[in-house]
Amino acid sequence: MSKLDQYRLSGAFVLYAISLALPGLHLVDGNIVEGWRLLLTAWYGFLVLEFAWLANPLFLFGMLHGYRNRPLSAGVCGVLACLVGLLSYSSEIWIANHTRISGLGTGFYVWMTAFVLLASCLLPTLLSTRGQQDPPHEEDDGDASVGG
Repeated sequence: MSKLDQYRLSGAFVLYAISLALPGLHLVDGNIVEGWRLLLTAWYGFLVLEFAWLANPLFLFGMLHGYRNRPLSAGVCGVLACLVGLLSYSSEIWIANHTRISGLGTGFYVWMTAFVLLASCLLPTLLSTRGQQDPPHEEDDGDASVGG
């Protein structure tokens, strides 16, 4: 694993950890929900078909793959975590106390940035295969024929 990949993974982990300490949701009653509370309780959003929480295990699987030197699968998990995390925009009610959500907090954006940084593990793989083509086949012009 390159130093840049290590920095990306470390940065993603640090951003994820910071997001847990920041406000993730703002509720209409003026309360905030911190990222760590979202991590511990939002899984039961499945009861009301809210699936954004699934971005967390995708991120953790991606980090695991990244540290096992599998940048392609780490990046794919990062992309999937980004897409699933965007489902947060469709959430209207904080299920823990049935209060309407007035907006997403700073923690949400830091959380999403961690996913983008993890997804960036795909860049070296994509860039290294982008310009590559099959090597040109050397045509046999008959000068170096065998046996003759």
